[in-house]
Amino acid sequence: MEIKKSESLNVELSKNTSASVYVHGWGSQVDLDFSDHDMNGTQHNVEVKIPLDLARELAESLVKGLADFDEKQAEKAAEENE
Repeated sequence: MEIKKSESLNVELSKNTSASVYVHGWGSQVDLDFSDHDMNGTQHNVEVKIPLDLARELAESLVKGLADFDEKQAEKAAEENE
């Protein structure tokens, strides 16, 4: 039997979230910072530090995913207009 430990962290941000990216000049690291407020006015800050190569993969995947989504939405709108 093989036993593995796993951990999950789920973060849901609102439309009002501010985000920033900082690419370290001295290393191969990128900081992704998010700041949001909940309904009670409590501020939540999330900082994610990732390797530069992963940041590049993430950026590429994000751009492709958004382009695919926009294309499908345009197709859907065109079908509804017919």
